[in-house]
Amino acid sequence: MGLPATRRQPGLTVEVEPYEFRSRWELPVDRAHLWNVVETSLAADDPLPWWNLVQVVGRDDGALHLMARSGLGYRLRFTIDDLRLRRPGQMTFTSTGDLVGRAVLRFVPVGRRRTVLLIDWHVEVTRPWMRRTDVVLRPVFSAAHAVVMRRGERRLRRWLGESGR
Repeated sequence: MGLPATRRQPGLTVEVEPYEFRSRWELPVDRAHLWNVVETSLAADDPLPWWNLVQVVGRDDGALHLMARSGLGYRLRFTIDDLRLRRPGQMTFTSTGDLVGRAVLRFVPVGRRRTVLLIDWHVEVTRPWMRRTDVVLRPVFSAAHAVVMRRGERRLRRWLGESGR
């Protein structure tokens, strides 16, 4: 399910192309192990204990309310909902709030004890200031997302090793 090329949000007059974020995380555990860790974490009070830039600020009816810090002084608030797990290799979700869209995560086995987590997230920003400045700051927003994701990958890799998970 793709997003339309542009969408008019109520109260927002600037049309902005959706962002197509793609990340590749290389993790030092096999796919089944990583899947079990993710599944167990999702049931915990804090499903992202390893990711200091993304914080769970609430939960209700299966939705995760998150706040992400960009490292550039702005924060984004969004909700992950409609989380679907397709063992052993795919997870999907929708997002609402400051980032509206859909994500697909694929768990790809690589060798005996490694997994590549491919993350495709197609979103539109809804914050008026981000929409108004998109034409100039789009590369900055994309770079900030890349930094948050690289930090997430590094911290998850470390957390998996330290915790013996």
